[in-house]
Amino acid sequence: MFSQRLIIWIHLGLLALTGLAPYGNAQTRTELALHKLAARWTDAFRRQDARELASLEADQVEIVDRFGVSHQLANAREKEELWANGFEIVAKDSTAPEFGTERLHIVAPHVAIINVWVNFSDGIELVDGALIPPHRENHSLVAVETPSGWLIASLHIHDETASEEYMRLQLAKPPSP
Repeated sequence: MFSQRLIIWIHLGLLALTGLAPYGNAQTRTELALHKLAARWTDAFRRQDARELASLEADQVEIVDRFGVSHQLANAREKEELWANGFEIVAKDSTAPEFGTERLHIVAPHVAIINVWVNFSDGIELVDGALIPPHRENHSLVAVETPSGWLIASLHIHDETASEEYMRLQLAKPPSP
């Protein structure tokens, strides 16, 4: 019996030292909460769930879309409507994109940046039959900790295809004299 208790205490001590204990250090809990926020966001985006996406956003949020247009949204109706309008033009049988969390950076207490890549490997089929070609986007989410948990205060969508094309053209230029 004594040896079982000792083993349990050693096990719990090792978990605490590695930050894997359920009540680990604040940094670990914060990172886990931010990864959970990113997972909920990518799941809602994949399912085209405008209401869930809006619920993950702060009371006032700025979203800069892939065209560089800034949307300042101040209530749940506006947030949900923006997402719903975007999803409305996507064909229902369009292949869902792949997601991944590229980087998580805690910049200050209660403020973090989450970079999520979104890969539309088959492009995006629209309801009118048009196809947005395959591309990859980087979604930079600024998350803030509120009394009710972590929420997204800002989202900037960057189409990486344009960056790749720019780099290709820059590399093709002859060197400056």
